[in-house]
Amino acid sequence: PGDNDIKLGCLMRIADAVEVVSKNYNHLLSELERYKRWYEEEKISRKKNERSNSALRGVIKRMKAKQ
Repeated sequence: PGDNDIKLGCLMRIADAVEVVSKNYNHLLSELERYKRWYEEEKISRKKNERSNSALRGVIKRMKAKQ
């Protein structure tokens, strides 16, 4: 093999490695977005449950006061 063949082979290996890194990076970014979305959904759900629990505690307190 000549110098040009060696250079071409090296460039092809570098291009393949960059493609693999890019693919992994894109996968990590999509996974990060998914976790952020789950976090926000869970935060909203937790707030809703806290408000519901507070309301139910108020109902229980009023029911006990009536007795």
